[in-house]
Amino acid sequence: MTTRVTGTVRATLHVIMGPDGDLHAGQRGHIRVQVGPVHFAACVIDDLCDIHGEPDGEALLAALDSLGHVIRIEKPAHPADPPNGFVIPHDRRAATAAGMPIEQTASDEAPVLGTGKGSGCRIIYDPSEWPWAGDPASPNSVQVLRALLRHAHAMAAGQDDPSKIWNLFQEGK
Repeated sequence: MTTRVTGTVRATLHVIMGPDGDLHAGQRGHIRVQVGPVHFAACVIDDLCDIHGEPDGEALLAALDSLGHVIRIEKPAHPADPPNGFVIPHDRRAATAAGMPIEQTASDEAPVLGTGKGSGCRIIYDPSEWPWAGDPASPNSVQVLRALLRHAHAMAAGQDDPSKIWNLFQEGK
């Protein structure tokens, strides 16, 4: 008897429960997902798996994971109206490209400049808010998370440009 397997085989996204109570995704576990509420965590992991299965998605997640900075995905404390997503660096100077102003001034009025060392960050978004109800042109949750992950990658690599407006609909381009 011959068995025929059909379909596409792809690498799976490695996810474990970390000692901190977050889900750790990737080989090194630097992409983390807030566990509570459980439905939120399940939806985020679904979106990460969808991104992982895209042509450039596995490389994006591997690049984020390899930079050594924790990227934590969290549910917003309160729903945004309209829905939105944010990336907040742990250290704005480290996240900003070396020599680039970070839109702050020092006590002597000199601009504070980025160091380009890279920083971990928090991604704040709720997949259940995407796409916007009644707006067929709004992005879905995978598109939103992919854009936020790209912005997080710029911060983790120390290449963020605070003067650039990251537009979720244009995916930061």
